[in-house]
Amino acid sequence: MAYSAPNTFSNATKIEAAKVQENVDTLKAYINGNIVAGDVANTAFVEPRHIMKGLYHPSDNRYEMVSGLYIGTSTSDLPVFNPGYAGSYLASFSDSRVPIPGTGASFYLEHGAADVIISICINPRGLAVNDTEQQFRFDFRLDGAINNNSSFFGAKETSPESAGSGADLPGCYRRRSYNVSALFSDVSAGNHEFRIYCSSNDRAIPLTNYSYTVQAYYQL
Repeated sequence: MAYSAPNTFSNATKIEAAKVQENVDTLKAYINGNIVAGDVANTAFVEPRHIMKGLYHPSDNRYEMVSGLYIGTSTSDLPVFNPGYAGSYLASFSDSRVPIPGTGASFYLEHGAADVIISICINPRGLAVNDTEQQFRFDFRLDGAINNNSSFFGAKETSPESAGSGADLPGCYRRRSYNVSALFSDVSAGNHEFRIYCSSNDRAIPLTNYSYTVQAYYQL
């Protein structure tokens, strides 16, 4: 049943501290785990004023809200934010992909299960070296679990008109921006992290203009 105060006060009667405290304690107990489905109206009743404001963490640009969280690259870091380099010095193309330093983020989910959407934007520059066929591929993972839905290959910067010559590309039309999103369903409560993984036969791949967002939505 809905909350009912155990003590009421009428005009010209003494208000006793013990009874006021009992009303407060009963209300606390009710709103902390004793509300049942029958106590909630079937019609729409929630307004913005009923929803608690989110908590902002400036250290990692994270916003925690009652229905989920949002974390992403600070606008002050764009567009020059550069996590560093990928390449064969981390893992060759024939090896298993490994995490790229500086591309990850950690977050905490208050509740589970949650649906988590991770989106990245990155500009890898596969520089042409001699006549070697440069190859590199990426994916991003939540808690280290392989996720083929986020896997993509990068394009090397060689001119298709001079195949085999290894000539550097004079323009930037093959310097592509890769935008990839992936949905992770039923993520449990607790601490989590995501990172970009890569493998390549190109020794060093500069990574530029990297940004990401993590959006988590608690399931009802």
